[in-house]
Amino acid sequence: GDARGGVAAAAAATARADLDALPFWERHFPRSGEAPVPSLADALFVEFVRERGVGLTRRRARHVAPSFDADGDGLVSRAELEAFLARSGGEAGAAVGRALGRGGAVGVSQLRTALRATLATLLAEGRGGPEAGGTGEGCALALEGSRREYMELAGSGGLQFPGASAFTLEAWVMPGSDPAPGGGAQAVVSKFNSGKGGQYFLKLQPPEGPGPASAWDVFFHREVAPWGHKSTSGLPARAFTHVAVTYGGGWSRIYLNGTEAGAQKEGPQDADPGTPVLIGAVLESGEPAQFLSGAVDDVRLWRVERTQEQIRGAMHLELTGTEQGLVGYWPFDECTGTRARDRAGAHDGEMHGGELAASPLKVRSYTATFGCADTLC
Repeated sequence: GDARGGVAAAAAATARADLDALPFWERHFPRSGEAPVPSLADALFVEFVRERGVGLTRRRARHVAPSFDADGDGLVSRAELEAFLARSGGEAGAAVGRALGRGGAVGVSQLRTALRATLATLLAEGRGGPEAGGTGEGCALALEGSRREYMELAGSGGLQFPGASAFTLEAWVMPGSDPAPGGGAQAVVSKFNSGKGGQYFLKLQPPEGPGPASAWDVFFHREVAPWGHKSTSGLPARAFTHVAVTYGGGWSRIYLNGTEAGAQKEGPQDADPGTPVLIGAVLESGEPAQFLSGAVDDVRLWRVERTQEQIRGAMHLELTGTEQGLVGYWPFDECTGTRARDRAGAHDGEMHGGELAASPLKVRSYTATFGCADTLC
C-alpha cells in the first residue's frame, strides 16, 4: 500500500512539474492567439492565487490585466503579454527577454518571477486596485467638450425600452465648469438622434434666465409628449453628484443624490433598435454633438424601475454585474486603454478621445458589504 502510494505521489509530482514547464499561454489559452482582458485576469488569478509572494486577489487581477493590453482593443495577445513582461525591467525582464531572444516561450516559472516584480511595481503606482474588501479610488471617464470627446457603447441599439417598458439610468456626474448664460446643453447619456429618432437622453443644461448660475439643470427626455422635464434642484460643477432617472408605472422621475428632484406623467414610446447609446454626447442628424466637459463615473442601466430606497442603498456600492434587472454596468476602473468593459453584458464602451482618469469617487466593495464566500475575492 505504501509503495503504491509513493509511486502515485511521485507520478503526481512529475505531472505537476511537466505542467509547470509548459508556457503560461499554452496552459490557459492553447487554442487561441489572444484572450479577452477578463479571461487573462481569471488565468492570472488561477495561476498565482495560492502564492503569497505574488499577493494576487481576484480584484487585483481585474485591475492589473488591462495593463497588458497594449493597443487598447480589449484583447491581450500572447505577444503583448510577453512583450510587456520583457519590458518589466530588472532581472525578471532580462530573463524573459533572453527566453524570447532564443525563440523560446515564457514558462510559468519565468512568468512567475517577472509577474511578481511587475505586480509590485503596478501596486506601488496605485494601478493594482484597492485591497479586496476595502474602499479605494478608481477611475472615471474624463471628457473635454471642445475636443468633441465621447464614448459609444458597442451593440447598444438593443439597449432600448419600447412602449411602457420600465427602466433606470444612473451615473455619477461632474461638470467641469459652471453653466454659461445662454450656453448650450451637455449630454451625459443618450440613445437619441435628433431629426431621425431615438428613445431617451440625460443632459445638463444652463438654467433659464439672465445672469450667471452656479448649478446645472438636469433634463431627462423620453421620446413622447410632453417631451421631457428638468430637475427642481441644481447640479453643481467640479464635484460628483449621483444622478438617477427612472420610468415606470406611467411616471418619469429624476433623483439627485437619492432625493427625488422632479416627476411627470408620461405614456408609451416607440421602439428604436438602431440608435446607439453614447456617453458624453448625443447624435444630431447622425453626428455627435452637445459634448460633455467634465467626468462621468459608474454608469448603470437597468431594465426595471428602481425605487428611491434602492437607488440610495446602492449608489455607493460596487455592483457584481449579476444583479437582477441590470443590463449594463460601466465603472471605468480599467484606468488604461481606450475601452471600458461592460461588467453586466456585452456592450463595452469605445472611447473617441478622452481618458480614464483617477477619480475621487469612492464606493464600498461588494466584499466589504456582504462578505466573501471563499475569502479570495
